[in-house]
Amino acid sequence: MDGLTDITKVAASYGSNYGLALKKDGSVGVWGGSYPGFTSMSRLSGIQYIAGGHSNYAIDGDGNVWVWNDGMPVQVAGLSDISAVAVGTYYTVASKADGSIYAWGSKNNLGQLGDGTTVAHSVPALVQVNTAPKATLTYPLGNQEAPEESSVSNPVIRWTQEDAALTNFSAYQVQILDESGAVVVDSGEVRQPVTATVNTWTVTEPLPMGQAFQVRVKVYDEQLWSEWSNVGWVRYSGMSLKNMPYQIKADINGNKAFKVYEETTVTFTVYGPNNLIDVDFTGLHKIEISGYKVLSETSSGKYINTELSIIGSTIVDVEFLNGVATTPLTLISSGIQLLSFRLDNSNVIGEVQVEVLPVEDPPTGEYVEEPVEEEQTKARSIGMQILKVDQIENSVATEKLVELPYDGLPATLLKYRLS
Repeated sequence: MDGLTDITKVAASYGSNYGLALKKDGSVGVWGGSYPGFTSMSRLSGIQYIAGGHSNYAIDGDGNVWVWNDGMPVQVAGLSDISAVAVGTYYTVASKADGSIYAWGSKNNLGQLGDGTTVAHSVPALVQVNTAPKATLTYPLGNQEAPEESSVSNPVIRWTQEDAALTNFSAYQVQILDESGAVVVDSGEVRQPVTATVNTWTVTEPLPMGQAFQVRVKVYDEQLWSEWSNVGWVRYSGMSLKNMPYQIKADINGNKAFKVYEETTVTFTVYGPNNLIDVDFTGLHKIEISGYKVLSETSSGKYINTELSIIGSTIVDVEFLNGVATTPLTLISSGIQLLSFRLDNSNVIGEVQVEVLPVEDPPTGEYVEEPVEEEQTKARSIGMQILKVDQIENSVATEKLVELPYDGLPATLLKYRLS
């Protein structure tokens, strides 16, 4: 093509579908599109650099920037000492000799202009250097003298995180410290890339009841960590459910009858004031069970790993997760029983009626099927314990007498050979 000689640089204008060429003498020519042949652009001389795109750019020897599409080049106001220009999709970036960067354009929905916003602007503005994000604790907010009371031993820590628009907060770290400043629980650096400006973390280890703890958090924006946030204080009291409109519902074995000595399942569900499951109710909580039949001088069954007390009520620790807990229960007395479950020594009580069925055979030993006359022996019944018999005629050393204490079977003395 005539005129395409002494070329030092070429570029493409994909907005107007023509080519650009920078010549050694500093002039700029174009061809294609609406230009029938190679045409020199007027008003451009001493040009050092060209760039093409939706708009076309040229930089002269004084660092001024010129722009055009199909018309005459005009100088971009507010720019000087520019050394390079790059053209994106509806935005432009220019670098100065001192290393600073400017950007402008009609698109900034993805933060293309680097000014910390998503607002487009047609006037060149300085691209911001990344600064560290900021984390602000929003729960807990108590102080050492008056820590925020928590009804759960594993409270949910909340905070806000601030930075430029569309920042990817790629990690965070939360620490729980005692009153002396020693770290007792540390989340470590949790990798969780989010652009949301709020975040949460559930304490992974139960906090001891009655002690005050400090909480702090920091966040990471893929380049810099924030400073530690403001410090909040929290205390697990386990008592804040008092007088609150919480309720707890218990389900035992799906409301089906079960047999004595058979392990069944108790499922608890905690509801908040809005009658929805309280998904923040997590951690260890005290459950007091009562209403079970008591057998004199012995255990009445087992709840989790605790023998049911003969005083008529038993308190155990139950681990809740998102408002729900499932626990094992074994009863050894048959019949209809109305069980009550009190939560954290509060007025929040769940009740459920169960039917416990008798068993047909005793749970241990080999039945010999030989009745023993009462006058043959003197024995004292002490619940399910094996009785020591004063004398048994014609018995062998491996034989003992027991009295069946469970309901539904005759209270007679029978002979067993123990396994």
